[in-house]
Amino acid sequence: MEAPGSYTISLTASNAAGSNTLTKSNYIVVTGTSSQTPVAAFSASPTAGTAPLSVSFTDSSTGSPTTWKWNFGDGTSSTEKNPVHTYSTAGSYTVTLTASNTAGSNTATKSSYVTVTTGTTGTKPVLQYWGSPRSGTAPLTVTFKDNSSGSPTAWNKTYVYGTRKLHDITYSQ
Repeated sequence: MEAPGSYTISLTASNAAGSNTLTKSNYIVVTGTSSQTPVAAFSASPTAGTAPLSVSFTDSSTGSPTTWKWNFGDGTSSTEKNPVHTYSTAGSYTVTLTASNTAGSNTATKSSYVTVTTGTTGTKPVLQYWGSPRSGTAPLTVTFKDNSSGSPTAWNKTYVYGTRKLHDITYSQ
């Protein structure tokens, strides 16, 4: 008897002399199916990128959970079924989901599941500069303009006359 409800039971016994039936109405009562403890499971997308990184989490737990508790590994949490979380600081984050229902709860943990980097990691500056005037009589004052991209933070300019290095100028932002 798998479905909830009241069941009437009839028993018929027979022999050479005949048969007899006894019926009991509403003899068995099934109030509902027993709950199964959830098995927590989840996925996320994307799981790597630059800060700020917005990550969509998807619950794929079995056992019909009714409540969810997410821990995103950066000190924040959520009770939504399928939350979206933004990581603002570079790092590697362990994510935990606890799925629960009336039968109990279960926790899934994915270590170092989300990796967030800074926006400048691996990006080299692209140099672009010009000087003016490019020729003239001594002493010549030249103004240089730097239009480099890629967010450079330090520069080292070397002035060479023929094959002889005159001097270096180093400065930073």
